[in-house]
Amino acid sequence: MQVDILSIDTEGHDAVVLRGARKTLQARAATIVEFEHHSVGRWLTESLHDTVQALDAYGYRCFWQGNLGQLASLLPWCDQFNKRKWSNIVCSHHPMVLNVFTSLDIG
Repeated sequence: MQVDILSIDTEGHDAVVLRGARKTLQARAATIVEFEHHSVGRWLTESLHDTVQALDAYGYRCFWQGNLGQLASLLPWCDQFNKRKWSNIVCSHHPMVLNVFTSLDIG
């Protein structure tokens, strides 16, 4: 089964949900994955860096989402993870979706 958009907003437990969706993500069965990152709940002890690295290993490329529709690349090998206190993150593996995301990338 293919999922077009997997949107996660679990008030700080997003990384745990993403780990629980490991088989779906490894199979690239979710075209777009969106989740929230902030300093509440499990994000106090979970690593955004590790979460993005896992998504990268499954073939997903992630972007910070701005309030006005703009995106900025979230690279798993860079130290840019502690710069934001709250943000939505959107990821995809699909070439057509990534083309659109890249066209919106202001980074």
